[in-house]
Amino acid sequence: MIGTTRSRVSFFMNKFRKLGFINYNGKIEVNSSLLNAVLYDKPEIKREP
Repeated sequence: MIGTTRSRVSFFMNKFRKLGFINYNGKIEVNSSLLNAVLYDKPEIKREP
């Protein structure tokens, strides 16, 4: 269970489908590109000098 609204989940699911990260045809298929983005993305914190 996650703390979010249904509309927010639908928003991101539709966005991921449009970007080609997932396919949905009765069942969800997650492409490896999404898994790689989630697992290996390391956001950088920019610090001012």
